Amino acid sequence: MKKLGIMIIAFVLLFWLVNCANENQDVSQAELTESLKEIVSADEIIDLEMLDDGEALPVTYDVGELAKAVGDTFPVDFRQVRFGRILVGKPERNVEITLAETTAIALVTTTMTGKFKVVLIDTVTRTVVDSVSKDFTEITKQKLRLRRVRFTDNPKRDWRIVAVSPIIGRSLDNYLEIQRLRLQQRHGEWALELSNDSSDSLLNYFLDREQLVSLKAQGVYDIAVTVDKPLLYHDLGELVTTDFGIGIGLLKCRRYLTDEDHDHVYTGIVSMHGRRSPMCRLAVNVISAASIFVKSEPVVSTFWIIPYWTKS
Repeated sequence: MKKLGIMIIAFVLLFWLVNCANENQDVSQAELTESLKEIVSADEIIDLEMLDDGEALPVTYDVGELAKAVGDTFPVDFRQVRFGRILVGKPERNVEITLAETTAIALVTTTMTGKFKVVLIDTVTRTVVDSVSKDFTEITKQKLRLRRVRFTDNPKRDWRIVAVSPIIGRSLDNYLEIQRLRLQQRHGEWALELSNDSSDSLLNYFLDREQLVSLKAQGVYDIAVTVDKPLLYHDLGELVTTDFGIGIGLLKCRRYLTDEDHDHVYTGIVSMHGRRSPMCRLAVNVISAASIFVKSEPVVSTFWIIPYWTKS
């Protein structure tokens, strides 16, 4: 009987020790998860500043020292249209961490709100004919891969972001999708080719953090964007642009792409600025033209953003 009592006490003690160990492990994992969230939230790789136009601007514009590019004007005969996103407030970010032994995947979901401003100017009198400002909400997603590179008791020193996916963004009322992006130096090989499917496979395409896309300074590039769900039965259709650079007030430009063959592949030519630069962003934007020309229509848009460097 005495032996049975000792066994029961030993069993209870063992059960308590196991529970304590599990609780300590859970606390440690929770702390690690929070540290990884802080690493991701503080990194410039998730920055969306370049989406902010700051005001209504011509369909093709340059800010800073970005070089010239070739493109058709927006097909409006008697007015010049200007439009742009104006971000309002601080974006709301949610970071989800999936942990493995020495690696982790972070899914960053960002909600942005702002005003989409449209101004129509008479090309003869150069005066504003009409304008509208529409509220919009856009949600972006991006994945980042982290790796443990040290083994200390400080997660912020131990873990590094080693690879990132492009960013996919959509408005709340979106019904447009981008299927493919191709970027090629003139008379050269494709510098970049990306695609996406209905399950957002693009989020599983990782770019090495130390070997991002490198575009040549003063290089001239052909760009092609395939729209997966074009507005076939809408009088106005969609507008496709490419934005590249850093941010408004620094290096930033927007170029209008055209679909000359009516095959839903929008093409254009861009030229990089003539010097090395900090990390830039290349964005492809697809927006319903009704968002611009019909006051009662909501802002309908989708976009991809890819980080890149310029080299000499």
